[in-house]
Amino acid sequence: MHTRMVLLLTVKMQRALRRIGTRVRTLLLFGVIFMAILVFQVVTWKPESDLSAVSRRTGDSDGGAGRASHRPVHGAVPVRQASSPRADDEVVWGEGPRDTGKTFSAIRKSEQLESLPLQTSPLAKTGGKSNLTILPLMNTVFLLGMNVSYMGCYQDNVLPNRRALQDDFFADYRRMTIEKCLAHCRRKGLYYVGLEFGGECYCGKNIHAVPTHPRECNMTCPGRHTARVTCGGVARIAIYRMDQKALEKIHKERLKQRAIPIPTIADSYRGCFRMTTAPELISPSPPWQDDRLSPVRCVQRCTTKLFTLAIMGNFTTCQCANVTAGFRISNASGDENCNYPCAGNEEQRCGGPGHASIYRTNVEDARCSHQEFIVPDHSRPLVALASFPGSGNTWVRHLIEKATGIYTGSFYNDGDLYLKGFKGERENWRRGNTIVVKTHVFDKEHIQTFDGAILLLRNPYRAIQAEHNRRLAGHTGLAGAKSYWTQEWVGFVKGGSQTWANTALEWIKHCKRLFVVHYEDLRKDLIGQIKRILQFLEVPVSEERLLCVETDKDGKFKRRRHLDFDPYKAEMHEAIDIYIRSVGMALQLNNLTKIPQEYFPDEHV
Repeated sequence: MHTRMVLLLTVKMQRALRRIGTRVRTLLLFGVIFMAILVFQVVTWKPESDLSAVSRRTGDSDGGAGRASHRPVHGAVPVRQASSPRADDEVVWGEGPRDTGKTFSAIRKSEQLESLPLQTSPLAKTGGKSNLTILPLMNTVFLLGMNVSYMGCYQDNVLPNRRALQDDFFADYRRMTIEKCLAHCRRKGLYYVGLEFGGECYCGKNIHAVPTHPRECNMTCPGRHTARVTCGGVARIAIYRMDQKALEKIHKERLKQRAIPIPTIADSYRGCFRMTTAPELISPSPPWQDDRLSPVRCVQRCTTKLFTLAIMGNFTTCQCANVTAGFRISNASGDENCNYPCAGNEEQRCGGPGHASIYRTNVEDARCSHQEFIVPDHSRPLVALASFPGSGNTWVRHLIEKATGIYTGSFYNDGDLYLKGFKGERENWRRGNTIVVKTHVFDKEHIQTFDGAILLLRNPYRAIQAEHNRRLAGHTGLAGAKSYWTQEWVGFVKGGSQTWANTALEWIKHCKRLFVVHYEDLRKDLIGQIKRILQFLEVPVSEERLLCVETDKDGKFKRRRHLDFDPYKAEMHEAIDIYIRSVGMALQLNNLTKIPQEYFPDEHV
């Protein structure tokens, strides 16, 4: 009995021990795992700095290459997260480079930064609040059909040769927007775009400046019809960069699509002239009778004979000639005096009673074919050829180069002009190896850089329209009629008329030695005005060169057609007329050449 009881208890004890053993083994296993975790943490643990702890807590780290960092630079205010509430008076800014002395080439290496969300803030210290949108550094947005990256806020220098962006410039202090500046630089094929002082637009292929604190670019763009971004500050330029490959593709496509005027015989027409010289005295080439005479046939004949002019009269007569002291073509008569139909084309005119129709061939006049830079450098005084855009600056450069044999320079770098023969376009304008320097800039410091200037003035109604054509259709094209019924045209007239007046008034006020020439006077008395210009430039007058100036007075940039309606509204006339009177009074007070009669309000042209 007892033996049976002992055996039963023994079995029960063994079962109990088995159950206890299983639980103990489980507890021991969990204990071993827990101890292993503790040992691993002890082995791998390192002290953590306060800065990295803050970075980790805000969800940021330097663990991934090319990852955007929200870590504030020294002395800067950290960026508030987009979901956080914002104080009404807080200025939020995009993060700048960690080392503010870092060069632009170093910044470009960080182009793989991840895009950050746009942030908005009121503009500080501008007399009121404004919804200023500031793109964080390297943020990419899609504008005008391409990606545009914000490079940051940079220091700028007012000296032209030390500007951050040096290849092109224009200003619109009333309607400037980033889109307008981007469009301007895109037309020029320049991918760095800078906005400064609220309304100045600069373009370039390189940046010649160092970055500064983002909050120093604190001026809004004045344009109200688009979303506003920073337009720089005082001597501070906000720089953006267009996608270079996309820009080059767009630029090439635009060049292909641009309507290039096909030269026609009408483009070679010089005018109807009274003939007072006997044919045998006009040229050694005798007249040629052609029963199928047309301007094309006469021009072709004279081109093969290497003459610069083709003269047609009496229905069937063609004579080839050059301008000489005995045969001048400076003063054309009205086209109504040449009313004889050509024998080979009755729709065209071949002279009239006592008159001849004269055309220009493509033959270069050998008397004016030699042109060169002045050597050595700085052997000429620095003389500006200053004007409002659209006043005929390029045309006058052509005339001066023909009359002197010396290239003209430019404050700009227009590749189109360079390719069309203005070889001084890419010269350093300060070198003093060109006869004059084209400029449209009118700030005091720039003006006083020059030893003297020729101020070219044109009726503002014509000048503004000519610049409108150039902006939309190039140097010789014409803007469409619909472009004159847009708000852009209204704004352009307002800003352009004010700039026209400021250009004249500032050069009159600050220039050390000023000579004023009017576009209209050049048209009426070309040779007389060119002689006055050469006298001011202290260049000897070559009568032989003046003859070929007379032969090729128009150059390659003349627009043959004009609008058949007045694109200016009544309120535009009122404003422009006030500016005309202001400039006229300034000219009179300074004993300078008076404004021509065509400028006055009762004779709008």
